Amino acid sequence: LPYDIKAGVAPIFSPAAFEKHINFHRAQIDSLNKLVKGTPYEGLPLIKTIREANTSEEDHDILQLATECYNHNLFWRCICPKGTAPPYVLEGRIVKDFGS
Repeated sequence: LPYDIKAGVAPIFSPAAFEKHINFHRAQIDSLNKLVKGTPYEGLPLIKTIREANTSEEDHDILQLATECYNHNLFWRCICPKGTAPPYVLEGRIVKDFGS
């Protein structure tokens, strides 16, 4: 992450809550890795695993964990420490569309 996880992401998460969330995500990844071991999904990128498992009812557990991992990956990219401005283009669009 491009910021210090020990500092947390105030006011969204305290350092303790942030660490707990990271540990939960790590457990999801570990569980998914165990579940896909020895299957055609082993070694695939996460998004490809989601696409492939989405077509198979028997791979529901793999799909569920893969989507949870994907959502966490997106989450980590979306949050930032207080006072961090969004990228210039995004900030301009927010101001244009919402006025602030």
